Amino acid sequence: MKSPIKNFIVFRLMKAVLMVNSDSLKGDMLKYPKLFGHHNVIRVYNGFERPSVEGESLDLRTRFDLPPETVLVGCAGRFSPQKGFDLLPDILSALPNHVHVVHAGDGEYEDTIKAAINARSESKRIHFVGYQSNMQAFFRSIDLFLLCSRNEGMANVLNEAMSFGIPVVSTRVPGSEELLAHGKYGVLTDVNDVQAMAEGIRSIVIGERVFQSADLRQWIDQEFGFQKMILETNRLFFETELK
Repeated sequence: MKSPIKNFIVFRLMKAVLMVNSDSLKGDMLKYPKLFGHHNVIRVYNGFERPSVEGESLDLRTRFDLPPETVLVGCAGRFSPQKGFDLLPDILSALPNHVHVVHAGDGEYEDTIKAAINARSESKRIHFVGYQSNMQAFFRSIDLFLLCSRNEGMANVLNEAMSFGIPVVSTRVPGSEELLAHGKYGVLTDVNDVQAMAEGIRSIVIGERVFQSADLRQWIDQEFGFQKMILETNRLFFETELK
């Protein structure tokens, strides 16, 4: 296996172009000016087709025998320390009892993380639906979305949630500030700051922070749409000269 230094040398000699999916990742590459510059590191966002808000959904309140006034905070992703799901009990401890979390996903650390959550009294307000082949139905079933990750490249689930017009709270991980336009289209918090995450959720629940669904959908469609990704990728591969 080649060392990173050898890989960089090969990259430089071949005059290759690196395509990344966020300005955060591009910035990381530009820290190595001998190898990377604006001419050979190109950012193309992951693109998503705008989904329909109408369609199949999961009847989560019936499934978990929850009253109609329950606020459902969605989380999604594999069970891993990176994703921060171990923080959910602490986040909920600072929120009213009618706020619940529903998590979709599975993963290597599922048993360990679930055991730690189930040891807390807040576990009765955390519900697991496992792996979902139809994530669109999941997104149509929640009231807001929480990304509590400690690190990401570009969190597609955050993009997907916003494309459904769902208000979001996210940690400041690579890509999230771009997706949320530095707080214009969602609440940003520091990593591991459970109080700030809880406050972000509370502010949306009580209507202190309002993010219009139509605005979120338009923003994602305009800046992170599938057609824009195709256009920019084609430009990267087929233009004779990179700008």
